[in-house]
Amino acid sequence: SLESIPSAWDVAQEFYGNGDVPPIFEVILPFTTSAEELNRLYYYYTKYVVGKGDMTLYGDYRVRDWVGEAYPRSIGIIPLIEDLDHMVVADSIVEEFLKDKEFPYQRVFLARSDPALNYGVVSAELMLRVALQRLSALQSRLDIPLYPVIGAGSSPFRGNLKPINLERAFREYPSAHTLTVQSAFKYDYDPDEVKAGISKIREHVVSEPVPVDEKRVLRIIEKYSAEYRQCLRSLVPVLSGMAGLMPKRRER
Repeated sequence: SLESIPSAWDVAQEFYGNGDVPPIFEVILPFTTSAEELNRLYYYYTKYVVGKGDMTLYGDYRVRDWVGEAYPRSIGIIPLIEDLDHMVVADSIVEEFLKDKEFPYQRVFLARSDPALNYGVVSAELMLRVALQRLSALQSRLDIPLYPVIGAGSSPFRGNLKPINLERAFREYPSAHTLTVQSAFKYDYDPDEVKAGISKIREHVVSEPVPVDEKRVLRIIEKYSAEYRQCLRSLVPVLSGMAGLMPKRRER
């Protein structure tokens, strides 16, 4: 995937003739658990995808003399954080990743849908509150814009993010810079409602996150998620029977 980024640049230059706008300038790392993982991607790209241009092929003939320069020279890495243990320390992961870099901004992708499945809806909401509060504090401390991305589904359990319910999302996540547009926007609503919803998202003015008492919230998450998982175990036979009746993932 990383090796294809300079190829996309070359194709875009041929098609658009614009050398200032890279078609791919950021990549997302799912299931991020550490700054080390982010750095592996970042430095692999800069040192080996772009950096191999300095390697000598024969005599003083370099790779770049043969295939040209690789652009863009660097890319942004967006952590997608999906589990409880790392969601509540998202700020520490981002701070460690940024410490030796000079980016104009940093995106941070916080999952909302899968955490509800794994920890329950209450835990998922509270996890995001803690993460957004800590990222806001980190932004102030580092003086670099941090742009949280919230990835929520349309059902209430998985985020309740849909074109007709955006005001609630803005109240829940006022500091979120980006809300993902998932399948409900594409298939479940009238095109005019979808267009109006996209316009609302674009016009939303980012503000401070909803304040929370972190110690209290973490205790609630611990108790709630334990009870949720216990209840879920008792439902496994019912859920397994229903699962066979559902359309396959991409046939829904």
